[in-house]
Amino acid sequence: MKTGSSRIAKDLRTEAKTQSNSHEVNLTKKGRIISVKRITKRTTHVAIKVPEDFSFIAGQYIWLMIPKLEYPDPKGNVRMFSIASSPNRHGQIDIIFRTSESGYKKTLIAMKPGTGVIFSGPYGSLRLPEDTSLPIILVAGGVGVVPFLSMIRFSSETSSGHEIALAYANDGKDESAYLDELSQLAKNNPKFTLATFFGLVDQTALEKFAGREALWFVAGPRGFVDYVGNFLTQHRVPSERIVFEQFYPGQLLKSEFEQKLESVNPDFAAAGYPYLLALDNASNHIVITDTNGIILYANKGAETMTGYTLAEMKGNTPRLWGGLMPVDFYKDLRQTIKYDRQAFCGEIKNRRKNQSEYYALMRVSPIINANDALIGFVATEEEVTIQKRIEKDLGDARMAAQNVFEDLEDEKEKLAQTKAKDEAILASIAAGCIAVNKNGEIILMNKTAEKMLGYTGKESIGKKWYEVLHLQDESCNLIPPEKGAIYAALSASITNTVIATTTSFYFSRYNS
Repeated sequence: MKTGSSRIAKDLRTEAKTQSNSHEVNLTKKGRIISVKRITKRTTHVAIKVPEDFSFIAGQYIWLMIPKLEYPDPKGNVRMFSIASSPNRHGQIDIIFRTSESGYKKTLIAMKPGTGVIFSGPYGSLRLPEDTSLPIILVAGGVGVVPFLSMIRFSSETSSGHEIALAYANDGKDESAYLDELSQLAKNNPKFTLATFFGLVDQTALEKFAGREALWFVAGPRGFVDYVGNFLTQHRVPSERIVFEQFYPGQLLKSEFEQKLESVNPDFAAAGYPYLLALDNASNHIVITDTNGIILYANKGAETMTGYTLAEMKGNTPRLWGGLMPVDFYKDLRQTIKYDRQAFCGEIKNRRKNQSEYYALMRVSPIINANDALIGFVATEEEVTIQKRIEKDLGDARMAAQNVFEDLEDEKEKLAQTKAKDEAILASIAAGCIAVNKNGEIILMNKTAEKMLGYTGKESIGKKWYEVLHLQDESCNLIPPEKGAIYAALSASITNTVIATTTSFYFSRYNS
């Protein structure tokens, strides 16, 4: 059974590689479709069977690969999905998305139960804070509710103590996925409140939340995020208490960029173009973000390395091409640059827009203004994928050489053991034995032969056999070497070595 599963996974990966823009995608976990069902007119829920030991944190996401697209899609066969299910549910994860005419989504919707998929993850740092003292306000537009649904489910199941309010906006009640479940959770959990909006978001309703000191999470389509972001800015909610799940409000981005550019260096803002030109043409990837990690600027090197345009990057976080490292890596990064206000340097693995992965040496430094305030970060990446590949090849070569050396050592040990065994056998034989090579030179003599001939093995080795072994007939006449049996055997070239026993001949000892 295990062999069959391994073969299926291998086949899926092989087929998937041909679908992913001819670049290898390192998606290693396998899953199977449990069910696909439409939960509203424009929203689909997919349940995926995953390994029992797969775990994640509420708010995280996965990359999901469809091995073979039934409908072509220029964006390829891999997409990112937030996980809707609770981390307490093992062996299954749920994803929710708006239907569209994309080849990827049409293929996913048409998939039958049992169909294999490949995924990687979990990724992302969107999560409930450990500190439960600060209230949390979740503002979701449409399927932006998905990561929040996971958080709310988990918080309710574990009685985490977080005070959570969800402002849930949709075009209409019929398009509000899981509204019944959320309403029931609000009834059963006194620390969770739900406010729903259909059509335009009611600013009056949002204002009752804005007056509270709380941590805000915002997720949804770009227009929705712009709307909520502008509202929060107008109500002077500090940017450090706002977390945007994916998009960043455009107007807020523009104003912050202008303010922060001025505060970083007035000369930079005044001179502008020459400095911008220098940054744009630097060969290394360079990105400038605000204190929330929202990208304010990216140069041409960043566009080349990631495959994303500046327009695609602005307003997003580096998670757009990142998020592949362990959670502890990002915790350490955040602690170093934001709280310790020190530069961070490390090797990182990222994914380009075409889904191919690359390695880079990343450096992130905090940007401190004249008033000693942290106003953003500047990050550079230097690709080291080729160096990593060379290191791997060298490592493989070293391993191969080590294996060969160990094999030779094993053979040497075996030969030594064989030699010791043969010497022990020769020593135990009562008859005298001499071994000569094809040139007639003695290469071995046992103890019995030494006693019989009066020569030690050390004296005999290397001598011609007839210099040590003087054969005689029954009348005590010397037998010429060329008339002896040893000579005949050597002349026949039957083997490279001839063994002769001295019991077959008359001979004279060294001492006569």
